[in-house]
Order: sequence, then structure tokens, then C-alpha cells
Amino acid sequence: MEGISIHKKLQSDKVPWDLLLLADPSRERVESYAGSGEIFLATINTIVVGVYVLVGNSDVVELINIAVQEEHQGKGIGKALLFDAIARAKQMKAKRFEVGTGNTSGNQLAFYQKHGFRIV
Repeated sequence: MEGISIHKKLQSDKVPWDLLLLADPSRERVESYAGSGEIFLATINTIVVGVYVLVGNSDVVELINIAVQEEHQGKGIGKALLFDAIARAKQMKAKRFEVGTGNTSGNQLAFYQKHGFRIV
């Protein structure tokens, strides 16, 4: 997508709680994995429009949270975030890349299946 920039959250960047809580409504749970994972931000003109969190090591990397501001959904930002996460997992030499999502998340499941993931 044109005009989007994705980067690892810097210490000076604010944590986009509103976005993280879109994907996972439990702030306690988000705080626990965000603290042990790496947060990546998607920005357009310095405005944060998307986020994802990766947790893992060279064996397994898991995409644990991914969200796009509602007014920016349907514009390819989620796809850009997903592909960026996959590329970073490859850079980490991960043997496996996993996505955890609830089985009641029909839109999310369809999104991942559309991009080649399978349900296990």
C-alpha cells in the first residue's frame, strides 16, 4: 500500500492501546504479551493506523495481535502488516510461523485463509 510505513516500535513511540484492544479486549492479556513480544506500527504521515505483535524465537514465531483502525480497514493495511510479520519471522530464521485467533473470529479466519494460512 502506498504511503504506509511499518517499523518496530521505538521507545519514544506510544503504545497504541486502542488498536491492540481492538484485536484483544483484555488489557491484562495484551500487557502480558506486548511486554514479552515486539510491537510493530504501521503509519501514514506519522499517524499510527495499524499494529501487530510478534512473540517467539527461531523455532516458532507467533503473530499474536494485529489490528487496523476501523476507518482504514479494507485498504490493504492488514495485508501489509501480515506480510511484514512473515518477512520478519523469516529474518529471525523461524522454523514455523503461527497465527492465534479465536475460532469465532470469522472475518479474521477468512483473512488468514485468503492469504494462504490453514486452520489446524
